[in-house]
Amino acid sequence: LLLGQARDFLDQSGATPETAPAAFEALYMAEGSDWFWWFGADQDSGNDDEFDHLFRLHLKNVYRGLGTIPPGELNRHIVPHAVVCDETLLATLSDEHWRSGFSEVVKVALLRDASLFEEVERRADEVRERELEAALPLIRRSAELHLSQIVAGGDPFELGSGRPLDFGHWIAHRLEVLSDFSLTHGHAVSVGMAVDLAYGARLGVTPPALAARATSVLERLGLPLWHPRLAHPGLLQGLEDFRQHLGGKLCLPLIEELGRETTVDEVDRELLTECLAVPA
Repeated sequence: LLLGQARDFLDQSGATPETAPAAFEALYMAEGSDWFWWFGADQDSGNDDEFDHLFRLHLKNVYRGLGTIPPGELNRHIVPHAVVCDETLLATLSDEHWRSGFSEVVKVALLRDASLFEEVERRADEVRERELEAALPLIRRSAELHLSQIVAGGDPFELGSGRPLDFGHWIAHRLEVLSDFSLTHGHAVSVGMAVDLAYGARLGVTPPALAARATSVLERLGLPLWHPRLAHPGLLQGLEDFRQHLGGKLCLPLIEELGRETTVDEVDRELLTECLAVPA
């Protein structure tokens, strides 16, 4: 986006390499920047912040080469220097976005921590009412579990096909698109988990009683279990999108018991379609 804006600005200026050589040289340097090779979770050079600075500097010089002040957005770091985690920021969230985040808490609890799930189950009504005393320990534990999976799970850059943290996400990502992103990510994940729990139960992988407990917790948190877009004829394209996201091999996480998942590499589409048709 930033590179495209600089190109457009240069095109619209009417300048040529002969009349504005510095601007064109800066654009060429930005286009050949190491930023494109090293930025991103799957390619970490250890010097991403330097490549970030140089990339933005080259783009600034495009504007300077035309005698124009660079846009302010080029002063913002693409690679963050810090991430602020402050519980007081939670007070700024709408009720919808407050509830939305707890789908990820339920997800990681189902995958990794039975005691966390039981605590969410016990305090779901308080969480829904935004009682911080109940919510904060759950948020902290969820963050710890996500970090542990990323750091110690054996695949920090998600280069393999096994990605347990994507439980419920093949549907979630597709629903976000089909709803034109009117559905929040957390709400979409809740629906995706409800479907995968139902599918896992009917497949004989997930204990039906556990599937019922999990969907009950989601409901008590104020999260949805179904969405009209589940009936969209293009929904199952999400499976193909997810397969490509995993690098070519489908590896669908399902809950085997509380705190532990298993994976399946084939999907019974007829059975899955039945799970989509009936709200959990």
